Amino acid sequence: MLGDRDRRVARRTAGGDGHGALAALAGWRSGISAGGVAPIEAHIHAMPHLDTCLAILRRLIAIGDMNSVPLAERAVNEYWDVTPTKARKSGLRLIQQDVLDQRNAVLGSQRNFADTVNAYIEKKKEEE
Repeated sequence: MLGDRDRRVARRTAGGDGHGALAALAGWRSGISAGGVAPIEAHIHAMPHLDTCLAILRRLIAIGDMNSVPLAERAVNEYWDVTPTKARKSGLRLIQQDVLDQRNAVLGSQRNFADTVNAYIEKKKEEE
């Protein structure tokens, strides 16, 4: 369930020019494990940009607004651009697995959004 803060950020994100929106979304974390570390932060030292991309995509999937598809694509593209060539595909596979896990946990517009993001990731994997 989205809170008031989530709705305000979603409106700013979907309606604005995107500046600062990815950074704001990246700062949100979805949950803490029993060990006190967020699951998406376990790999942070090896692939710091992967964590940012995952955080953004998780938040956007939770919102499920199809107007935010360009932000999701931008998050994937920024990950792609800053990641060394040899690590790109393996990182995209991790991102894709997380998107599919999120997709399997939601219904309706959120699921459709996750499917759209997954299709974009597939297209990106085929590029190289």
